[in-house]
Amino acid sequence: MKMHLWQIFLLAAFLALGQDQQGDATAQEKRGSPFSQAKFVPDISLILDCSFVRRNLSNEEFQNVMIPGVARWTEPLHAKKGFNLNYGEITFFSVVDPYFDLFAVCHVAENRFGLEEAYGLTRKLPLGLQLKVGKFLSSFGRINDQHSHYWDFADQPLVCGALFGDGGLSEIGVRMTWVAPLEAYLLLGAEILEGRNGASFGLKGFQDPQHAISVSGIDGPGLIVGYLKSSVDVEDASVLAGLSLTRGTTRRNDGFSSGDQYGRAFSGNTALYGCDVTVK
Repeated sequence: MKMHLWQIFLLAAFLALGQDQQGDATAQEKRGSPFSQAKFVPDISLILDCSFVRRNLSNEEFQNVMIPGVARWTEPLHAKKGFNLNYGEITFFSVVDPYFDLFAVCHVAENRFGLEEAYGLTRKLPLGLQLKVGKFLSSFGRINDQHSHYWDFADQPLVCGALFGDGGLSEIGVRMTWVAPLEAYLLLGAEILEGRNGASFGLKGFQDPQHAISVSGIDGPGLIVGYLKSSVDVEDASVLAGLSLTRGTTRRNDGFSSGDQYGRAFSGNTALYGCDVTVK
């Protein structure tokens, strides 16, 4: 069938009009159509941490490795010889509005699922201030607020595990930071936290089996953290340095209430000081 020239032009005009209408509908959806659900879907990422291990200790011996009088490794990474699926980490991120972001980090293992972090973070506070509220890893020191897959090494430093446990200092609370308006990077931060970390702090009370000794628990928050962090460039190197302080109430009950002959307990206050220097 032959088509006249005017019919070809008419058909082309209809096709162009249809494409424009489709483009307008797509643009409207992107701008925020009330029927569009895409804007409510957060960004999601999955990280798997796996390892292959050879060591001169048996699995049973390694499970009992501890720093005497300080900490016991309850759920160590790379726990068994051979292949290990240490954990999976699912991260959710969403922009709430021009003022807040929301984050959530879930820890996934073969036999358990847990919420590792869940917090809101401000975007536009004045004067270089930023507020974080929720459950999060404290910024005490250099690596406490880093998840293990960010490390340049396989195992947690012994001092961090001894003072904060395998999971680090992770608490519910609020953090405020201030970045100074200087050419060099200078950050001041303060945190008010619940203080439920079982390695160095704690809020639960305890008593012996005979009820002769009894220490009552306390309500949080029971932990404060402060830190100063800076970074300067020296020729081809970048030097990162920090000073950290944390002080909180401590309630430790290691088998004391159960009548263990080696059990012990402690009630008091704990202060920890940290200094870190990194050269890149």
